[in-house]
Amino acid sequence: MHGNEDFDRAMRDASEAFLNSRASRPAELIAKFIDAQLRTGAKGVGGEEETEALLEKVIVLFRFLSAKDVFEAFYKKDLAKRLLLGRSASSDMERSMIAKLKTECGSNFTNKLEGMFKDIELSKDLMANFKQSRQFAALPEDVEMNVHVLTTGYWPAYPAMKDLRLHETMVQCRQTFEEFYFSK
Repeated sequence: MHGNEDFDRAMRDASEAFLNSRASRPAELIAKFIDAQLRTGAKGVGGEEETEALLEKVIVLFRFLSAKDVFEAFYKKDLAKRLLLGRSASSDMERSMIAKLKTECGSNFTNKLEGMFKDIELSKDLMANFKQSRQFAALPEDVEMNVHVLTTGYWPAYPAMKDLRLHETMVQCRQTFEEFYFSK
């Protein structure tokens, strides 16, 4: 019996050494794989149960990663894209993945990820209220807009666009939304 424990420990140590031999690349690839699975969801694998089982296997690899901070940065960037562009196949699968990460790394690791979800939910409610408001009724009928109000600390940082010049219709839409938002 004791020999099996030694063999198992040697296998774990070898797996961990192999996985971490390429600095941050494995962390990036694992995050990209998860992104692809969460974008395609049940369509890509063969069902939500199979996707869930696949993500469980990925978590086994994740346990061996030493560059969890690198993984978090890539995962957060990919999650932001999925949430903001509406490319996530299932919010339940997204929440399940975050729960798995929380189990592995604790709530400090997932606080910002959970905050991103809260921002998206609040933004949906805010847009529903805005579309019922008198300010929205004043916008031109051919305008379609969707606004996300995001908490700075939760989301990946992007460089500021200082020289961005918006079309006057977009400026009017922005001002109208700001009037609505700041009146609440």
